[in-house]
Amino acid sequence: MEQSTVDQTPANGVYVDRGANTTAQLVLNIFFEYALNKFDDSQERMAEGAAKFLSVIDKFVLAGKTIEACLPAFPFKSANKVYKVLGSLPDKAEELALERLNTICKRIREIYPPGAKITIISDGITYNDLLSISDRETWAYGEALREMAVEKGFTYIEFARMKHLLDFPIPDEELREITYVANCTNFRRLLINTYGKDDLDIDQEIANNPDTRLTYLGYRRFLESDLKYIFPPTKDRTKNGYRRDVKFLAKQMLMRGYAFAGAIQVAFPNHLRLSIHESFGANKVSISLLNTKTGFTTPWHCSVALLANGEWVSAPMSEFKREPRLELVYENDRPSYFKEKAVGEDGLTIAELSASFLRVPKRNSGEYSGFSSGVSDTSMQSGRSSPVNGSATSVGSGSDISSKISKKSKRSSLRSSKNSNDFLPYGKRLVPQIMDDLADTEPLRTVFSLATLSGKSIQLRYISAREFTNAVNKTAWWIHNQVGKPDSIQPIGYIGPHDLRHVLLTHACSKAGYATLFLSPKNTLEGTLAVLEATSCNIWVKPGELATIPLVKDVLERRPMRVLELPLLDDLLDADSTPPFPFTKTFEEAVNEPFCFLHTSGSTGHPKPIPWSHGLIGTMDAIQILPPTEGDDGLLPWTADWKKGDRIYSSFPMSHGAGVIMDILLPALLNLHCVLGPVGVLPNMNLIESLAEQAKINIWSMVPSLVDELGETPDVLAKFKSSKFICASGGPVSPISAGKVNEVIRVLNLTGTTEGLFIGNLVVPREDWWWFSFHPYSGFEFKEVEPGTYEHWVHRNEHWPLFQGIFHTFPDKDSINLKDLYKRHPTKPNLWAFKGRSDDLVVLSNGYKISPLETEAFISTHPAIDGCLVIGTGRPQAALLIELKDPSSKTDEKLLDSIWETVQKANSQSRHKNQLLRDFITFAEADKPFIRTDKRTVKRPATLALYADFIERFYSSRNDDLPATGMDTSSVESIQRSFRSVLEHTLPGIQEAPADADLFELGLDSLGVFAAVKTIRAATGLKDKFSTRYIYSNPTISSVSTVIHRLVGEMEAEKKSLAPPKDAVSANLNSLIAQHKARQSFRLNSLDYVNPNHYMGLMFYFPLQEGVSYEQVFENLQEGLNRTLELIPALGGRMMNYSEQEFGYNNKGDLGVTIPPLSKAASVRNRLVYKDLSNVLPAFEKLREDGFVPSAHRDDQVLPDDPFPKYPANILVAQANFVKGGCILAVDMNHCCLDGMGVMIALKAWAENCRYLQGDHSATCDWYDSESFNHSLPEIIHEQEGWSRPVEEIDPGTWGYLPFFPPEGTLEAYTPREGDLPRPPVFPLHSVWPLPRAERVTKTTLFKISPENVQKLKDEVLADPEAKGAITSISDIVQAFLWRSAIRVRYRVAREQKGRTFSPDEMSILELPTDGRPYFSSLLPETYMGSLLILNRSSMPIETLCAPETTIGQIAYLLRTAAARITPSLVHDAFTILQSLTDHSRFSTANMGVDHFHAMISNMILFQTSEVNFGDKFFGNNGSPEQMRPQLERGNGRFRFLIIPPMLKDGGVELLFGTYPEELEILKTDEEFVKYAEFVDA
Repeated sequence: MEQSTVDQTPANGVYVDRGANTTAQLVLNIFFEYALNKFDDSQERMAEGAAKFLSVIDKFVLAGKTIEACLPAFPFKSANKVYKVLGSLPDKAEELALERLNTICKRIREIYPPGAKITIISDGITYNDLLSISDRETWAYGEALREMAVEKGFTYIEFARMKHLLDFPIPDEELREITYVANCTNFRRLLINTYGKDDLDIDQEIANNPDTRLTYLGYRRFLESDLKYIFPPTKDRTKNGYRRDVKFLAKQMLMRGYAFAGAIQVAFPNHLRLSIHESFGANKVSISLLNTKTGFTTPWHCSVALLANGEWVSAPMSEFKREPRLELVYENDRPSYFKEKAVGEDGLTIAELSASFLRVPKRNSGEYSGFSSGVSDTSMQSGRSSPVNGSATSVGSGSDISSKISKKSKRSSLRSSKNSNDFLPYGKRLVPQIMDDLADTEPLRTVFSLATLSGKSIQLRYISAREFTNAVNKTAWWIHNQVGKPDSIQPIGYIGPHDLRHVLLTHACSKAGYATLFLSPKNTLEGTLAVLEATSCNIWVKPGELATIPLVKDVLERRPMRVLELPLLDDLLDADSTPPFPFTKTFEEAVNEPFCFLHTSGSTGHPKPIPWSHGLIGTMDAIQILPPTEGDDGLLPWTADWKKGDRIYSSFPMSHGAGVIMDILLPALLNLHCVLGPVGVLPNMNLIESLAEQAKINIWSMVPSLVDELGETPDVLAKFKSSKFICASGGPVSPISAGKVNEVIRVLNLTGTTEGLFIGNLVVPREDWWWFSFHPYSGFEFKEVEPGTYEHWVHRNEHWPLFQGIFHTFPDKDSINLKDLYKRHPTKPNLWAFKGRSDDLVVLSNGYKISPLETEAFISTHPAIDGCLVIGTGRPQAALLIELKDPSSKTDEKLLDSIWETVQKANSQSRHKNQLLRDFITFAEADKPFIRTDKRTVKRPATLALYADFIERFYSSRNDDLPATGMDTSSVESIQRSFRSVLEHTLPGIQEAPADADLFELGLDSLGVFAAVKTIRAATGLKDKFSTRYIYSNPTISSVSTVIHRLVGEMEAEKKSLAPPKDAVSANLNSLIAQHKARQSFRLNSLDYVNPNHYMGLMFYFPLQEGVSYEQVFENLQEGLNRTLELIPALGGRMMNYSEQEFGYNNKGDLGVTIPPLSKAASVRNRLVYKDLSNVLPAFEKLREDGFVPSAHRDDQVLPDDPFPKYPANILVAQANFVKGGCILAVDMNHCCLDGMGVMIALKAWAENCRYLQGDHSATCDWYDSESFNHSLPEIIHEQEGWSRPVEEIDPGTWGYLPFFPPEGTLEAYTPREGDLPRPPVFPLHSVWPLPRAERVTKTTLFKISPENVQKLKDEVLADPEAKGAITSISDIVQAFLWRSAIRVRYRVAREQKGRTFSPDEMSILELPTDGRPYFSSLLPETYMGSLLILNRSSMPIETLCAPETTIGQIAYLLRTAAARITPSLVHDAFTILQSLTDHSRFSTANMGVDHFHAMISNMILFQTSEVNFGDKFFGNNGSPEQMRPQLERGNGRFRFLIIPPMLKDGGVELLFGTYPEELEILKTDEEFVKYAEFVDA
C-alpha cells in the first residue's frame, strides 16, 4: 500500500490502487461513471469510443494542463409549460445537473491535480425559434443559469454562447439583453451560412447514420409533446398533419444541429466532446445530467422531486402534481421542486407505494449497435447509492466488461438477493452488508484514510471499499478460526490504539457471530469488572504488538478470560486473496441482536453496559427518511448536509458512543470518507490545525472541550472556514467560546444518549446553534419542574422502530425520564437549551432548586479556571468550588476579582440573580484534582465524595456559630493581639509567630481566611467594608492590623457625619427634601470635561397617524417634556461658569449646573418650540422615500444654529417641526453635562412620559434611578472602591485616552515597557475651543452599504488571516472600513492633486469615544446620565493605512486590540488624572481642524431607535422614529467627524461625514470603497 501526501491523492472519489491504469484511463472512468445508460449495450458503447477519448485526455495529461470538455446543452426551458416544467427559468433540476457536472470535475481534480473544467455551450438560439421560444426567454434562462453556477460555487463550470463560436464583432462586455436579442437572427443566419451543408440529404443521413437516427427520433419525441399545447389540433390541423409538421421541424433541427456541431468543432477542436443524447459512443461521451432512475435526464424537459428516503427523482411536472403526497417547494419566490410530505396514515412512503412516475423505463436493446452483449445490469440504484443512473461500473481501454460483471456476480453469490441492501429501505439495512455492497458496486471508492504525522506534515494512507471489506473478511475468518461460531451473539472485549482495527474488529465480530465490547482504558478496575460481569464477557482481544496494559492485567487476575492477539493492521489489510465471509442474515433476523456493546460513563457510579442492536443502529440510518411534518418548523434532519464522500474526522475515542457513531456507523450509513489517527496522538489544537490545513476535512466531530478551546484560538479557527461544520456532542459546549467558532464555521450542536443515540435532532438556524430542536416523531415531552426548567421525557409512539432508538434498548418501557433539564427559548417555543441533569440538581434546605450546569459552564470560560462545581444540597446557601489551572494563584487578589466578575455575570443570567455570593466561593486543593470522565466531564458524585470533609469545613467556616471574639480597636497593637486570638481557631501556633510572618506560609487557607473575616466583621462592625482581599494582599499580622485600624477610623468618622436627626421625619417631608435635593445646583465632575462646551444636536423623524393634528401632537410632546423636567429637574437647568468665590473652585474653566428651585419650577415649563414647515420642507413620505437624506433640509431650519452657546446656557433645547404626514423632533443637549448615553436616557424618559399621557399607565419611568443626575457619584465611588492613587504612579500612556495634553515634560522620558500602555499619539495642541470655521467648508455626505455588501465585507474579514480570527463584530469592521476610506480619499487628493509625499512615520489617528460605564463600577446606576467617556485612540502610518495590501481585517484587528486595553483600572486612572488637572484649557483632539489625516468616529450602529417610543396614539411606526440623524453642519469646517448611524432595518449600514467636492469624486470611483458602499446624497 503506497503512502502519499494529502495534496496528491483523491479526496472522496476513485481510489488508485495497485495495478491501476494510466491517469487518462482513470479520468475517463470518472466520465463513464456519469454516463447515460439507457441501452442494454451501453457499457459496450462506452468501450467503443474509449481509445479516441483516451487520446484526447492524454494530450492534456502529458502537458500537465487542465482537462477541457465541452457540452452543448441547457438551451431553454421546454415550451411545454403545461405538462413538463414549472416555468421559464432554471430550478432545482438545473441545480442538480450543474452540481453533477461540477462533481465530475472535482473528482478528476482529486486524482489529477490540474483538474478539469466543462464548458457548457448553450444551443438555445440555434433552435428556439422553431419551438416558439422567444429570444428574450432564451437570454433570461442563460443568465439565470450563470447566476446559479456562481451562487452555488460550481467553479469548474464555464459557459459559452453562440457568439463565441462565430466571428461576430460584439465584445463580451457589450453583450447585454437588448444587444443579444437584436442579434439573435444574425447569429442564426451566420451559423447556417458558415457551417451549414447545402448538399446535405437529411433523409439519407437519418437512414444511414445510427447516431443521426437516434437524435432524430429523440427530437420527434420531445417535439410532439412540447408543441401540442402551442399548436393544438384544429379542423385545419389533423393529428397526422401535426406529426408531419413535427417531422419537418425535427429535420430542421438536425440540419441546424450539423451546423452547430461544425461550429463547435472549429471553436473547441481539442476538447473532450460530451453529449446529453444517447449515441453509439465513437465520437462523444453521452452524459446523464440527472441521477435518476426514471429516465428523464435533461433538466429543461422535466421537474424533480425529493422523496422521503432522500432520493431525487425526475418526471414531467404534471406527474408530480397528480401525486397528493408531494408538495411544491418555492425557492427565491419561484417554484423549484416537489418534496414528499409526511408519511400517510397507511405508514407507507411514495417509494414503498411505487408511484407511477417511479417506474424504471424499459431499457432499449442494442439493435442498432451491431453488438451482441447478453449482459444485463439489474442493479438500478438510487441517487444515494451511486453517482450514475443505472451503473457504477467503470470501463477501461481493452477491459473485459463481461469478466468484471461476472466477477461481481461471483462475489455476490454468497448473499441471497433477498438479503442485499441494494433495495432495502433506510432503517432496515445491516452495516456489514452495506460495506459489502459498496465493495461490489464501487470497489475503488476511498472509505478510510489513515493519518500519520511527520513534524507538522500529515500523510494519508487511503483504504478502498474493496480493501476494507477484504480486511474485514480476513479478521472475521481469524476470529472464526480462533473461537468458532457461538450459538448466540457473544461479547469480545477490546482496548486498543485508535486505529482501523477498531472498525475491522467491529464489522468482523458481527459477521462471525460476536459483538465487540469497547471499554474505556480510564475506567476503574471495579468499573471494568462490573461491565464484563454484566455482559458475561469471556473473550478478550489485545493488540498483538503491544504489552498488556495494567488495567487489563489487573482484570485478568480477577476474571480469567481467553485472550486473543489481534494481528497487525498491515497484516489484516493484506487480504486480496481472502474469500468473502458469509453474512446472510436479514434485518428481521438480526434486529434485536447486538452489533456491539458500549457502556455508560460511570459519572453516577459503576459504568453499565449498553448493547447497540442492529435495530437501534437502524434508527441512525432512518434519519435519512425522517419526513417533514407539522411541528418541525420546516427544519431538516441533522444529517441533511452530510453528503456522500464527505471527509469526516472525529476526536472521540472509540470507547465513546460518538466515536463509534462517527468512525464506524456513519461512514457506512452515509457513505462517508473517514479520516483516522494519527495513532498515539491525542487530539489537540496542533493536530487539528494540521488536519485543517492539509487533510481537506468536510465534517469535524469534536469533544466539547476541544470546541471551546478552538473558540479561544482564533489563528487556528480561521483555518476551518473551508470545512462544512463542526459536530459538537458528548456534553455541553460553552455558548461563548463555541459561539466564536460558530462565527467562522457552523457548529452543529447535537444531543443524544448512549441508550438511544441521536433521536430526532433537527438543524436549527445558524444564529440559534446553541439551542436544540427535535422532530415530532421523537416523542419528546418537556415537563416543567420549576419555573423556566423542564425535565426531558420520551414516550413511545407508532414510529418507534425507525425513529425512537431508545425503545430498542428498553423494549419493556413506554415512557422514560431521561433526567436531562432544559430551558425554553424565550421567543421560539420549539427550541430548547440543555441546563443539566435532574440528578445534578442542588436542592437547598429551603427547597430552592439550582440547575448548576449552565452556571458552571459559563464560569469555566474564565481562562484561569479548569472546572467548577456548584455545591450546597441541604444547606441554606449555594456555594462554588473552583478548580484552578494553577492552584498557587488563588491568593492573587486581581485574579479573585476577575473571577468574581465572571460569577456575577453568571448570576445575572440565572433565574435567581444572587444564587452565588462572593463569600461562598472556595478553591479546590492542589492535591485533590477533580475526578473526570474520558471526555473530561467532571464526575460530580465522585468529586463531591472526595471533597465531603472539605465541604463540611467550608460551611462550618460560614455559619453563625463561630466563637465570639472581642476586638480592641483603639490602636494597631491592640488589634494585633485581638487578631491573633481570632486566628487561634485556625492556626494553633499563631500566638508565638512573628507579626511580619506570612500567614499563608504558616498554613492559613481560604477557609481560615473567610472565618477570620467573618469574625472581624462582627467584632468591629465593619461588615462588608472588610473583605478577604485585605488579608490576601496584606498577609501578615502587622499589615492586616494596620488596615483594620484605618478602616475602623474611617467608619467612625462617617457615622458622625451621617448621624440622623433626633426627630422622625414624615413621609411628606422626605418627599419634599428629595425634590429640593434634586434641584440643588452642583459642580461638574472631572469626567464631564472630556466633552467641552457644545450642544449635541439630534433629529428624529416620526410619521404621524392619519387624522391627528399638529396641535394634538405638539401638546402631547410639550406635556410629556414638562413631566420629564419634573422627573429630572436638571434638564431644565443651565450650564454656567463656576465662581472663583465659591467653595470647591479648583480649576480655571470649572463649570456648574444651576437648577430652578421648586418655587420657580414653572419657569422652565413649556420650553418645546413649535414650528410648522409643511409648506417649506418635503412631505414625510418624500423624506422617507429619499432615505432622510441630509440635503432634504438645512440643520438650522429645524433647530437654532447655536452649537457653542455662551454661558449661562440651557441644558436642553428642543423644537417640534411639522411636515405633511410627519414630525421632525430636533433636540440640542449640552454635551458637557450629558454624554450620548445620558442623552438617550433623557429622550427615553420624555418618550415614556408622552406614552403615559396617552393612557399607558405602565409608562411610569420606574426604571429611572433618582441618583442618575448626581454628578458627584463617580467621585464617591472612585474613592469608596479604593481607586485613588498618586498621579505619578499611573502609567503615562493613560494620557492617550484623554482629550487633554499633559503638563510639559510629562512624557519626555516615557518609554513603554512590555505590558505598559502605548505612548500617546502626537498631534497639535489647539489653543482655542471651538476652532474657528475654515473658509472652505465640507459638505455632509451620505453613503450606504447594502445588507449583502455588509455580509460580504464581514465574510472577507472573517476569512482574512490578518484578522487572526478575532474580528466577528460588524461594528469593528465598519469602523475599520470607514477610517481607511475617509483617510485614503484625503491621501489621494494630497498625492494626486497636490503632489504631496508622506514619510513612513507620518501617522493617522482614529479617535473613538468610548463609554466607560461597563468598566467603572456596578454601584453606578445603570441610568447615570453624566459623562463617562474616554477616547480610545488607534494610530497607523498613513502610507500603511492607505496601501492596497493593507486589509480591512488588519485595521479592524488594530482597533480591537486597542479596545482590549480598556479596563476598569485604566478608566479609573484616567479619572484620577482628570481630577489632578488645574486647568481645562489644554483641551485638544486629533480630529480638530480639517487639514490633517486624523478622524473621530461616533458609532451608533447598535443603537435601536425602537428603544425611544413616544406611543402610537399620535405617532406611526409603533411610536418610534423611523430614522435618527445627528446635526453635522455645525461641525463641518471645524472637525473631521465621521458618523455611523443606527443600523437600518434591512441590515444595511449608513456612513455620514463631510467631504470636499474633489474628495467626493474620488470616493465615487475608489475601487475598494464602491465595492461595498454606494453614494446616496450630499
